[in-house]
This record gives sequence, structure tokens and C-alpha cells, in this order.
Amino acid sequence: MDEVRELPADQRVVRRLAAGPTRLTVLAEHRQTGKRSVFVTFGPELSPASSDAVAALGHPHILPLRTAGPGMLSAQVPDGADLVAFAPNGGSPSAELAVLTQVADALDAAHRVGAVHGDLRAEDALVDVRTGHVCLAGFGLYPPGTPVGPANDQRSLGAVLAHCLPPHRPALADVLQAAYAARYPTCRALVDAARAALPAEAPAPSPKRTRRRRTVIGAALALVVAVAAGVIATPHIVASFGPTDGELTRMPAAVRGACALAGPEGLPPGSDRQLRCHGADGQDMTAGLYDSAADAEAGYRAAVAATPSARTGDGDCSNSPGWEHSYPGVGAPTGRVLCVRDNTGARMVWLNRTDRTVSTATRSDGDALALYQAWARWVEIPAFPAAQEKDLMALLVETDCRRAPAGAIDAVDGAVASVDCTPLGTGASTVRYLRFSDSEHLDRAYRSDVEKAGGHDGVDCSDPKEPTFLGDSVTYVLSVPFGRLACRPGPGAPTLTMSIDSLMLMGIASGPDRTALVNWLSHASSPRVAPLVGSLNQRSQFPTAQERQLLDHIPAGSPSICTRPTEKQVGLNVKGARVVGAACLVSTLRGGSVFYYQYADHNELLAAGGPSGGPDCLSDPPGFFGSARYTRPNGSTGTLQCGPTVADAATFALAWTDERTDIRVMAFSPDRGALLAWWRSGAGPE
Repeated sequence: MDEVRELPADQRVVRRLAAGPTRLTVLAEHRQTGKRSVFVTFGPELSPASSDAVAALGHPHILPLRTAGPGMLSAQVPDGADLVAFAPNGGSPSAELAVLTQVADALDAAHRVGAVHGDLRAEDALVDVRTGHVCLAGFGLYPPGTPVGPANDQRSLGAVLAHCLPPHRPALADVLQAAYAARYPTCRALVDAARAALPAEAPAPSPKRTRRRRTVIGAALALVVAVAAGVIATPHIVASFGPTDGELTRMPAAVRGACALAGPEGLPPGSDRQLRCHGADGQDMTAGLYDSAADAEAGYRAAVAATPSARTGDGDCSNSPGWEHSYPGVGAPTGRVLCVRDNTGARMVWLNRTDRTVSTATRSDGDALALYQAWARWVEIPAFPAAQEKDLMALLVETDCRRAPAGAIDAVDGAVASVDCTPLGTGASTVRYLRFSDSEHLDRAYRSDVEKAGGHDGVDCSDPKEPTFLGDSVTYVLSVPFGRLACRPGPGAPTLTMSIDSLMLMGIASGPDRTALVNWLSHASSPRVAPLVGSLNQRSQFPTAQERQLLDHIPAGSPSICTRPTEKQVGLNVKGARVVGAACLVSTLRGGSVFYYQYADHNELLAAGGPSGGPDCLSDPPGFFGSARYTRPNGSTGTLQCGPTVADAATFALAWTDERTDIRVMAFSPDRGALLAWWRSGAGPE
């Protein structure tokens, strides 16, 4: 049977114990009380006639399974018991015989009252891995027509025994032959005879020196031997258990080969098993195992609640103890970690949501840095810069950057990378950049920052007349909106927060003076223009085929960073004419911008050129007011106009028409000399 029948609603399955052709045994836990029970479900062909009678014996090695409904038996197990099914693994024969001794006693007790097992299998022996105690389950669950009786039980026990004994031993072969013939007066006599025929065993190797894989049951047999001999189970003995392969895969790869099942001491809240692992550097760790991520989360939160000294915020366990934050600090969070140091030493507790574990490591000498370094190797904290950090820094003008404290990325949902950089130029003291997984998380983080500061929508942070320095407004590049900018006076220092939706980027900068900080933002801050405009173009699918034809007229030495101007900007520049436009940046114009428009109607281009009887702009006329015809050596001709802009007298404009290509160019810069030099050098169009 492979399917678990529906258990009572108040029970949840902890693990499967045994699955046979006709029955399934599981360990379950009460959802409210945590009490554990064994449930055996079976098909309609079975009839557990003797189960209740055998349970009534009250024998210490018989699991008292009683009818719990159609096709189901159940028995509650003692508090703290952790049952697994016996699986002979060819390990120590004397250790495995210690299990079968208890099985034999259970069979003999049933035989004395006229009951039989009828279908004995190794997995019917359930071993408590914490104490080595064995209980036998499955009495009376045999298919119709199966020969049953004490002799058959003895033969079945002999078959199990054969898997526990070393081969090619004549004395043992005689024991098994006698078992198959049911010659022993009792099952216990059979096991005693096998034990007497065993050769002497060599001492078992230390569990820390061997890497041989063990199953949970096979390794637990060392404890069974100790219990059978009257030795009290100690944490050292319990630690010699071997975890299952599935449990080992939940351990850090760096210590996976040196893990053993640990005792119940120090179990995280809600966990019922834990492994102790030994690092190559001598640092140990223990990991509590949970059945679900929610249970592991609750266990970790309980550990945090018990450590009130831990802080959340802009900190990192890599720098100092006393913090609680997510990790690894880049990419999607794997879990959370708590690091503390007190008079007992240094301690780290961490949650791994994927592996459903809560682990602990300590150092009595209080060396928190050494403990962190071991932990960082175990959980594989990536070296800086990780891939996400490289992608982030590729967008920045700053070059001196480092990973921000883990608390920084922890504080904003959806952030996948965060770096602190040394600002270029003057005006900013600190700057931090965060990259997000998507624009929705970016917008949520930005809005949260604005709401906390009390920023006013529409207030321009660069306006010196704004007394509060509480603003939130749209930011533009080449007339195209690309994000938002918020400002606040403190606490501590004036601060700017910018968001760039197309790059999923947020920056936070602070400086001692608001005016100098805003000036820094305009001239020395990230992001780099090329990736910014590139991301905008990707969203708008610029250029189209017509726009590409326009760009082909721009000389190679002129601007290469171009985008599509907004409809509003086009309307301001060409006043209703039918055009194809491109807005470009020119580095030699000191942050100036250039707009190229190709007209569909030649007459509309001529009208846009305006009058031509004024001063020649190339002579840098007074006030920079001019309008005159020009002819270039390449044969292009048109009207060249110049003057200060209406919106800002400190910004100058140079505009000209090219009547060969029907293109009009409008360039803007605070440096009119730079404008003229650029025009003379071949500003185009070609």
C-alpha cells in the first residue's frame, strides 16, 4: 500500500514508517496537543482478529494497536518517542540482534496467549531512536489463506535474522536452518542461539572518523546495544546515529559529510529531530528539522523572541554581533539569522526556509567574527560582487562601492542587491543604491519612504524657494519621464530619494547642505545615462524604421544616446507639423540636449526656419540673438537661429534647418560657446 488513508482531521502525518503490499504504517501527530500516535491502515482483504487481544497484554515490546475505524488501527506512543522502522543494513550483527531480542520477546508473549503475528517483516519493529526501545506492530494483519502459527512466526523471524548475520559461518547457518524448521522452543531461544554463534566483533570506529553512510535505524543500533546492556543513553551515544539521506541533503554542503543524529538537548521549539555537524575548521553546528516551512519559521521566531537584545535595522552580522536580519544579503533571501554575544560567548541562530531547518552554532570564546566566517561558508554567502551586484554597479557612475549591510536589503521587500558607494564630486556625504526584482516592489519602497517623510506631491526638490525641503516630483531625461525624486530635511541631514522605474533602481543620498546635495544630483550622481536611456528605449521600442532613417542622418561624431521625445515636447518644438523626432544627449554641450525633427512637408520645414535677416549666430552676437542663412561646404543650406531660452535665460538655444534632408535641429546648453563649436565641428545632419 502506497497511499495514506485519510487520518482523523486532528492528525497530521509526521513520517511513513513502513509500506507493505497490504498495509501502511505511519507516525502521526495531533495538531493541537502534539501527542504522537502510530496508525496502521490496511486493505479490505485483511481482518485484524487478534490485534485488540494482543494490545490488551500490555507487553512493553508490543505496540498496543487497537481498532480506530474501518481499515485502521492506532496506538499512542509515549511522550518524546521518535519511532522509525527497523531496517537491517549489514552493520554490527550484535547490535541488530539487540533489536531482534525485543522482537522475539514480543512474539513469545503473544504465543503464550494463543495469538500470532502472521506476517512478520523487519519494518514491523519500530525503534525509538532516542532510547533504543523496540515495539512490534502488525499483529494479526495477514492475508486470508496464509499459514499462521508460532512456527510460522519463528520462520519469519529467521528470515529477518538472516539479513543481520555475516555470511559463510557454519555455526550461524545451522542456527538459521533450525529456525526454518521451527526447532526452537521460543523465538527468544532462536535469537540467543544466533548471538552465541557470533564471532567476536572489532571495536566500532569513532563516528567522527568515518564517512560511511548509515541509515537512521542501522546507525541507531549502537544505542540499542547500550540499552540492552543496561547502559543509560547519553548524548554521546545518541550523536552516533546516522541521519537519512534526505536529512543530509538539508544540511550545508560544507558539513554534510560529518553529521550525526543529535539528542533532544537544545532542540529548537517545535522540532522533533536535530543533527549535529562538525566543520573542517573545528566549528560545530546543530540543525533542528521541521516538517514544514511554517513550522520552521515559528521555531526561529521563538528563538528570536527569547533574545530581546537582538536589533533589526541597518546592521549586519558580518560587522558586529547583536543583529537579526535576512541573508544572504543579495538575491532572494534564503532565510534569517540572529547573531549575539554575551557572557556565555558568541551565538548564531539561523532559519533556512528551503531546507526547513533552524540551526545554531556557538563559540565559548566569544569570537563573533570567526563564528560568522564559519557560518558564511556553511550558508554560502556569495563573495562581493555577486552577479546581482555587478548588474547594479554597471548602472552607476560611482566606482568605489561595497555591499550594503544586510539590514539595508532586509528593510525593503523585493530588493535583490544593495551597495553603498563613495559619492563623486561634492555635495553628497553618503549614497546607497538598491536594485529591485520588479517595478511594483520599487514603487512600494519609494512610496513608503515618501510617506514616512511626509513629502508633498508635485513639489520640486530643486526649488530654493521651497522652505520645508519636503518634495516629491517626476524626473525627466530628454523630456522623457523616467522616475521620481523625493526630498526631506532629515533626520540627521538633508536626504534625497530617487526611483528609476525602467532600471528598477532606487538611490538614497544625504549631505550637509540641501542646495549642494541637489547640485550633486544634477551633475555627479547615478545612473549612467546610456543604460538609463537604453532601458527607456527598450520599453518604448525606439527606434522604429522611420526613426532609424532619421538617426542615420546624425554624424558619427555627434550624439549616440538618443530616444523618442514625448508628444508634449514635440508639440512645443514644432507646433503641429508632421515630423519624426529624436532627442539626444551631447557630452560636449555640458549636459545639453539636442532634438532632431524630420518634416514630412518641405514647406512646413521652410516656415519653421523663420526670418533670416538678423545677425549671424556664428559671430556670437550680443545677447546671442541672431537669425541668418548659412551654407556649408557639403552643400547643405538653411536658416541658423540662436538666443536664450524663454524658460531659463541661463540656457541658450541654437536651431537650424537643413533643406536638403528636411531636418530641423534644436540644441540647448548653458554654454553658448560650446554650442557654436559643436555646430562648426559637424553637428549635422548629413
